[in-house]
Amino acid sequence: MKTFVIGDVHGCFFELQKLLDKIGPSSEDRIIFLGDLVDRGPGSPEVVGYIMNHPRTCMSVVGNHELKHIHNHWGTLDKGKPSRYFGKIYVEARQQFLDRGGRNGLPTYDEAVQFFRRLSLYLEIPEAILVHAGLDPHIRDVGRQKPEIVTGLGSSQKSLFKKNSVHGLFNWCLKYPEDAKPVIFGHLSAVDPAKKKHIHEQIRVRENLFPIDTSCSVGGHLTAVEIPCNGALPEHFRLHSVKAAKDYRT
Repeated sequence: MKTFVIGDVHGCFFELQKLLDKIGPSSEDRIIFLGDLVDRGPGSPEVVGYIMNHPRTCMSVVGNHELKHIHNHWGTLDKGKPSRYFGKIYVEARQQFLDRGGRNGLPTYDEAVQFFRRLSLYLEIPEAILVHAGLDPHIRDVGRQKPEIVTGLGSSQKSLFKKNSVHGLFNWCLKYPEDAKPVIFGHLSAVDPAKKKHIHEQIRVRENLFPIDTSCSVGGHLTAVEIPCNGALPEHFRLHSVKAAKDYRT
């Protein structure tokens, strides 16, 4: 059985379909998403619907974007006044569910939010730790990590997620032990489109760190890590990417 871990999709269902076509998972393989399934792209209901409709093979951790939808579900958005935490991209995603949800196998907005509430803060498999945003490098037990760090929601730990200008790594990565279990994560873009390096060269910054948010929703790529078999070592993990169709901000 292979495991495919997919980075931040952000409502880019066309690109998700392209990536799935490229990696060709079988019915026995497992697909794990790193959260931030929704917002920005035009296909949030389709992305969430795909995962919900494949419960035997698909799962996800929760990202900060799902948490914002949970927190605002009964908030001022219902009155047509987006709150300070619920800006334009969230309103647009919610409208996608209101327009298309409940038909053709797509969840309603209520069903999607309930699904978000059931998502785990992290997943630990034999080969790696899977989180949306990152880890406190001083806490080795992933079960003791703070939710705001693993999900990237909140400003109290922003220093951990700043990118070091010299090493090109997020600060928490610089302090993560080199002998610790591999971590596959998303949340903040790991690539610089201005660099001439291939996208996969930018991702492979450390043997046990795989940052795979590669800016799909803003014209970058959607990326997956393939873990080829149970017990595979990180040097055998493979990267797969597809180019985004467009920058969905425009």
